[in-house]
Amino acid sequence: MLFSPLLIGNCQISNRIIVSPMCQYSANKGLMNEWHLQHLIQMGLSASGLVMLESTAVEEIGRITHHCLGLYNDDCESSIKSNLQIVKKLSNPLVKFGIQLGHAGRKASSQKPWEGRSYLSKSEKYWETCAPSEIPFDEGWHIPKQMTHSDMNRVKQSFIRAAVRAKRIGFDIIEVHGAHGYLLNQFLSPISNTRKDNYGGCLENRMLFPLEVFEAVKKVTGKTPLGMRITGTEWEANGFTIEDSI
Repeated sequence: MLFSPLLIGNCQISNRIIVSPMCQYSANKGLMNEWHLQHLIQMGLSASGLVMLESTAVEEIGRITHHCLGLYNDDCESSIKSNLQIVKKLSNPLVKFGIQLGHAGRKASSQKPWEGRSYLSKSEKYWETCAPSEIPFDEGWHIPKQMTHSDMNRVKQSFIRAAVRAKRIGFDIIEVHGAHGYLLNQFLSPISNTRKDNYGGCLENRMLFPLEVFEAVKKVTGKTPLGMRITGTEWEANGFTIEDSI
């Protein structure tokens, strides 16, 4: 069935091959450039059923690195739209395009993979990160600011605005990034979420903010298929388990 069509919501993809979102770490101030153009054209020519754009930050401090793609202002929207228009013209006409919207949380303000993938130093112009709790991602990393309810509402609104922009650009599918240790996954994980309010503690509480974000985004995406990527397990005895993800 690999080469048979698949209906995802109201979007039919021509086959079951999907190009996963691959961070390029090549943007300039959140904007696409010629690198992204050639990368996406190459993927678009592959005739895969669906090509997902890399994780795209919903606010500036939500970028993983200085060079991650964003969708948090008009320039970002114009950059992605103009490039995607060219990509679609040169791609296999059956290929659909989706975008993954994300926020890095405590894993933000880090180096590009080929620079070490560690936290940014002061000389590298690091920025303050945010997370469900004041727990750094790793030893020596920045201690993130514990998000207030106001911070959580700001991030939620950022997801909403980015989703509206994604619809205007013309993506066929939108995905909320809730995996790989980034912000929404940080809320889900008992390792990174030790909050004492309604957003911490039991699994139902830890799921609350990611579900609120998903519900808010769904209200503005309408008939555009919407999904959430999650981590199946953290492979830690005290972490997020496969039973939790189910």
